[in-house]
Amino acid sequence: MPPRPNTRRKPPPGIRPGSATPTPLGRSVEEDWRGLLGSAARLLGPPTCKGPKLRDSELVDLQRCLERLQDWADERAHAGDVRSVASALSTQQPALLHLMAWSARLQAEAELISGAQQNVAMSVGVLVSRMIKAAAAGEAPEAPTVAFCRQLLRTQPLRAVALQLFARLKALEAATAVYTDTPSRDRQRKVIARLKFCRAALLTVLPLHGVARLVGAMAFVTRSQDGATPLYGEFVAELEASHVMEHGARLLMQQARAIERLEAVRAVGSRAPRGCQEAAADALGPLGRCIALFLTAYNQLHTFLTHVPGLVGPAAEAGAGAGAAAGSGGPGRGGGLDPVRSLRRILEGPALRFAVLVYGIRTLCAADGGPAYGLPEVASGVPALSGEPEGPQGKRHIADLTFLKTVCAVISAPHAARTPPLTSRAAAALALRLGRIALATARGCGTTPPPTKPSPDNPRLVLGSEAWSPALRVALEVCLSLQDEGETPGGPRPRLFRRPSWAAEAEAAWRLWVDAVRWAVPVMPEGATADVARHGSRMLASAPEELCDEDASAFPLEAPPELSAPLRAGCLPALELVIRRAGEEPEGPYGHLLAAMSDGFLKDYAEPVDVLLYYGEPAQGAALAASMGTVLRRLKGSPDVLTGRWRHGEDSRQATPYLAAQLLQRAPSAQHVAEMPSLMQRQSLLMCLAATEWLPPLSLLARRAAEQVLSREAASCSEPQPLGAVCGGLADVLNGLLMWVAALAAEGEGEPAAAQPAASRSAVGSGPRLSAWQRFAVEEAGAVQLVGAALALAERREAGASSASCGGGPQAGSDEEDDLCAFVVAACCLRLARLLPARELLAAAGEGPRFPWRPEALRALRANVEADAKCKEDGAVCGAALEQLAAGLERASSGAEGLGVSTEALGRGMQAACSVSEALLEPPALQPLAEARALRPPRACANPACVSLAGDSAADAPPPRPAGLGGCCSEACAQELAGRGSGHD
Repeated sequence: MPPRPNTRRKPPPGIRPGSATPTPLGRSVEEDWRGLLGSAARLLGPPTCKGPKLRDSELVDLQRCLERLQDWADERAHAGDVRSVASALSTQQPALLHLMAWSARLQAEAELISGAQQNVAMSVGVLVSRMIKAAAAGEAPEAPTVAFCRQLLRTQPLRAVALQLFARLKALEAATAVYTDTPSRDRQRKVIARLKFCRAALLTVLPLHGVARLVGAMAFVTRSQDGATPLYGEFVAELEASHVMEHGARLLMQQARAIERLEAVRAVGSRAPRGCQEAAADALGPLGRCIALFLTAYNQLHTFLTHVPGLVGPAAEAGAGAGAAAGSGGPGRGGGLDPVRSLRRILEGPALRFAVLVYGIRTLCAADGGPAYGLPEVASGVPALSGEPEGPQGKRHIADLTFLKTVCAVISAPHAARTPPLTSRAAAALALRLGRIALATARGCGTTPPPTKPSPDNPRLVLGSEAWSPALRVALEVCLSLQDEGETPGGPRPRLFRRPSWAAEAEAAWRLWVDAVRWAVPVMPEGATADVARHGSRMLASAPEELCDEDASAFPLEAPPELSAPLRAGCLPALELVIRRAGEEPEGPYGHLLAAMSDGFLKDYAEPVDVLLYYGEPAQGAALAASMGTVLRRLKGSPDVLTGRWRHGEDSRQATPYLAAQLLQRAPSAQHVAEMPSLMQRQSLLMCLAATEWLPPLSLLARRAAEQVLSREAASCSEPQPLGAVCGGLADVLNGLLMWVAALAAEGEGEPAAAQPAASRSAVGSGPRLSAWQRFAVEEAGAVQLVGAALALAERREAGASSASCGGGPQAGSDEEDDLCAFVVAACCLRLARLLPARELLAAAGEGPRFPWRPEALRALRANVEADAKCKEDGAVCGAALEQLAAGLERASSGAEGLGVSTEALGRGMQAACSVSEALLEPPALQPLAEARALRPPRACANPACVSLAGDSAADAPPPRPAGLGGCCSEACAQELAGRGSGHD
C-alpha cells in the first residue's frame, strides 16, 4: 500500500508557522518578495474554501513582511531609485494583484474577518500605493509602472471597493438605527447594540482606506500622462463607472454621525458598560484618519485634473463649463470620450461636493465662530479637522492641511463650473473667511491663548507656518476671479464688483488685500509677495475701466461701486505704506512688492492711482503726495535710477519717479476744471501740492542723471543715440517736468507787464514781478538749470543725428516715442527768457550741476524743431525765435545789457511750439500756491528737506521731537536746517 501523500501545505519561505516572532533584520528583500507570492496564492484560494488560508500568526508575519517592503519602497524613493521600484512592480505583479484581489474579496465578508486579516489588507493597499508613487516619482513613469497600473485597473478594483462601501454604509445605518432605537432601560440589549454599532463603524475603515490610497496613487501616476493615453482614459472611465467617490462621500457623512455617538460613549467614562468604552475608543482613531485620507484623495483628483498635460487651458475650461449639459452620455465609457467633462462630473457629484463643503465649513466655524450657512442638523456632528499646536510657542490648534487643500480646491473652481450650493457668492464668503484666518496666523495669533469668542481676525484655529501663505494667495485669487466678466446669452454682464448687491463682498476683498499688504508681506517669501502684487495690480487696473465703459462725457461726481470699494477699504493709505517702506528699503519685501506691482499692469500703472486720487479723501491723497516727495528726496543722490531704460518691474527705486512723472502729466487742465469744478478743482489742487513736493527733487535728480549721461558719452567717445533709446526713464521724467515748467512760467502771461520788451526788463531780475509759482519754478525747482540740461541733451541729440545722416542712418528729427520733446523744451526756453535777465540764463547757478544756456545748444534745438516734417511752418517760426534768443545770449555773454529780443518774437515762437506739442495744448491748471501747500499734512520735522520715512503715513501724528533741536527729528536735520539758514547749500 503506497504511503499517504502529505496534504499539509508547506509555508512559503520566510514565514514560520506557529511563530509570531519577527524575521531576522538581515533578511533580504528578495526573500520577502519570494515569500509574498506563496502567501498570496494561499490567501486567495478557491472561493469554496471556508475559513482563513493562513493562521493568525502567519498573518502577523505576512504583515511584517509587507511593512519591510514598504520601508524598502520608501528608501528607494528617497534615493531616487525609480527603476528598481518599477522593476519590482513588473516582476512581482502576480503577487501584488493576487493580494489586491484577496483584499477586495475579504471586504465582501467583513463580518467574518479578523483583526489580523484587516491589518494585512490595509498593509497591502499601503504597499501598492507607495510602490506606484515611488515608481512614478520621475519626470515620466517607467513603462512597467504604467503597465502595472493598467493591469490593476482591468481587475476593476474601484468597482469592487464601491460595492463594499455601499454594503458598509447600509450595515452602519442599520446598526445606528438599532442602537438608537434600543431603549436604555433594556441594559443588556443596549450593550449588545452598542458593541455591534462600534463594530460596524470600525468595519467601514478598510474600504475607505482602500479607495483613498488607490485613487491617490493612480491619480499620481496618471497626471503625468497625456490626456490621450490609454491609462488616463481607463482611469477616468473606471472612476465614473464605479461611482466610488460618491459612495465614499456618503459613507464619510455616516461616519461623522457615528463619531458623534462614539464620542458620547467615550465621554461617559467608567459609567459605560465594560467593553463599550474600549470599543468606542478603538473605533474613533481609525475613523478620524479615514476623513483625512478620503479628503486627500479628493485633493489629488483635483490636482490631477489641473496638471495632466493637454488638459489645461481653454479647452479644459470649456469642457468644465459644459459639464452639466453633458450628462446624457451616461457614466462608464462615455467618460473616456470627454475626460475633462467626466472628471468634472466626478468632482462635482452631489454627495462628494456636500461632504467636502460640510467638513470645510465645520472647520471654518470651529476656527472663527462664523455662520454655518444653514447646514442641516444631520451635519452637526461633523468634526473639525485640526491638530495639535505647532512648535514650542504654539498655543492654538492648527487646522489640518487636508482641510486647507480641500477648501482651496472647492473655492478655486472656475466660475462656469460653480453650481448651487457653491455659487460665486458662497465661494467669495469661504475665501474671505479663509483669508482672514491666514492673516491672523501671519500676525502671530497662534502664539497667544485662544479667545473665548473667536472671530475671523482672532480665530480659535490657525494655519500652519507653511500653510497660511498659500491659503492667503488662494483667497486673493478667488477675489480676483470675481472680476471676470460674466457671459450670458444676452451678452456680457457687469462684473460682480460693479453691482451694488456685491458692495459688501467687494469691500471685504479689498480689505483682505490691504491687510495682506500691511501684515503679511513683511513675513512672506518673495514668490508669494509677487502674487500679492499681481492680485493688487490686476484689481487696480480694472477700476478705471468702469469710467471708460460707461461712455460718459465726464467723470461722475460720485465714485462708482468698483472704485468706492478700494477707497473704503483703505487702498490709498496702503499704497502710501508700500511706497514709504520701499523707499526706505528698496531690496526689502515692500521693494519687491512695489516693483512687482508696477510690472503687473498691462498699461500705465499711474492711471488707476490717478483715478483713485480723484475720488479719494483729500487728506489721504495729500499724505501720498508728501510721502512720494520724501522718497524722491532720498533718491536725488542716485542718478543711475534714470540713466537707463525703465525697469521698474525689477528696480523698485524707479517705480516712484515713474509714477510721479506720469501723474504730473495727467494733471487736470483749466478746461477740465471749468467743465467739472467740484471734482477737477479738488484734483487740480492736489496735483499742485504734488508739484511743490515732487518738482524740486525730481529736477535735481534729472539734472544729475543728464550730467552722468553726457559725461559717460564724452568719456566713451561713442556716437550719441536718441535719449529715449538709452535713457527712457530720463526722457519721461524730463518731459513731465518741462511741461510743468512751461505752465508755471506762463502764469500771468495776459497781464500788461508781460508785453514789455525783454531788453527793457533785463535789469529787473526775478524780483516782485515774478508770481509765487514763477518764483517757485526758478528758485526751488531749478527751472533754469533743468532747461539748460534739456538744451545740452538736445545739442547731443543733434550731434548724433548729424553724424547718422552723414552715414546714411536715420534723419535728424526722427520721432522717438519716448524721446525728449523738442517743442516743449523750446517753449520753456522762450517763456523763461521773457521772465529772467540774461545773466541768470548764462549763469544757471544753484544746487546741483550747472547747465548754463549756450547759444550752440539753442541752435541745435532749432535744428530739431525745424526738422520735424509734420509741422514745417510752426517749426520755422519757433526756430526763428530760438535763433534770436541764441544771438541775444551771445551778445549778453560779450557784455551787452539784456537780450535785445522783442517779446513779440518770443511770443510768436511760444505760440508755434504750443500749437504743435500735445503736452502744451492743455497745460495743467494752476491753483494758488498757498492753498496747495496748505493741503500738506503737518511736517514731522522742521527741516523741509528731511528724508525720514518713520511711520506708515505722512498723515500720522508726528512723534515727540527731541529737545534742543529746534523742532527737527534728528541732529542731522538740525544741522542741515542751520546750514540752509546761513546760506550754505
